[in-house]
Amino acid sequence: MKLCHLALAGLLAGGSAASAAVVVQIGPGTDVGGGLVSYEVHLVADNEDDIVTAWQGSISGPLNNILFAGVLPTPSLDNAAFLGTDASSDSHFMFTNDQLIPIDVPTETDLGGGEWSLSGTFGFKPAVQTEDLLLAQVVLPQGATATMTSKAGRSDGVLFDTNAVIPEPASIGLVAMAGLLALRRRH
Repeated sequence: MKLCHLALAGLLAGGSAASAAVVVQIGPGTDVGGGLVSYEVHLVADNEDDIVTAWQGSISGPLNNILFAGVLPTPSLDNAAFLGTDASSDSHFMFTNDQLIPIDVPTETDLGGGEWSLSGTFGFKPAVQTEDLLLAQVVLPQGATATMTSKAGRSDGVLFDTNAVIPEPASIGLVAMAGLLALRRRH
């Protein structure tokens, strides 16, 4: 627990960022229907010494969020469980609340104009720390992008810039190319 507090302290103190020993990987999009595509956002460490123990930041864009009776819950697996199969269409962090050490609890914010933000500052309890940390599920309208602006920390307080575009530009090109190939085969 003390190591996670060091990483959180580093995030809050605005420590210097290290070169990329932690990278953001975006899983291939999955069509979830209704013109929506779901992406998994991973924080991947080069080695076990760089395992992410804390994260601070936001993911913003035209995120698809499902409201419960007009109320927006904390975006975690605790609330996604209430959605049943609709959870595949909701943007949220991939942790239960008891797996996190929150400084600024995960929140969803309506930025207006169809833009939403998932944000927070929190540590990860040791049971969920891994070299390939599944951070969030981001659901976007097909062809849309979101921006992740964040820092990840390891147990000794060293920080990594973990900014990304979701989906990665290369992923957009692959999806477009697959669509063109499908159209070509039909003709």
